Amino acid sequence: MAGVGFELKKLFSARTVAGNLRAYSYTAAITAGPFALLTGMVLGVQVLFHLYGADTGESANIFTAAIVYAFIFSQILTAGFAYLCFIQLLPAWLGTIYLTAVKRYGFGRPQRLRCPGE
Repeated sequence: MAGVGFELKKLFSARTVAGNLRAYSYTAAITAGPFALLTGMVLGVQVLFHLYGADTGESANIFTAAIVYAFIFSQILTAGFAYLCFIQLLPAWLGTIYLTAVKRYGFGRPQRLRCPGE
């Protein structure tokens, strides 16, 4: 995971819509990657348990529950920290959106309506 932030910084330096879309999709893949990997691995283990006839016992359920609970509680514990960071960064984020949308692109300014032929 070392260096991911630098690569994302390079991607976000693109000033085009396609560049920003690419950077946001990379960020989403990096964020959702561990969840998708865990889900696939638990599904794979359950399929193996079923193929080898080990899914009838209690040990398969305990194994799956232990893996899922470990992932769930790690997400719950880190969600609080992420929420606090979000609350602290929200004003800066909204200010950035305002500056980008209004100041740079001119959205939100009153426009004078022109009649055809003026």
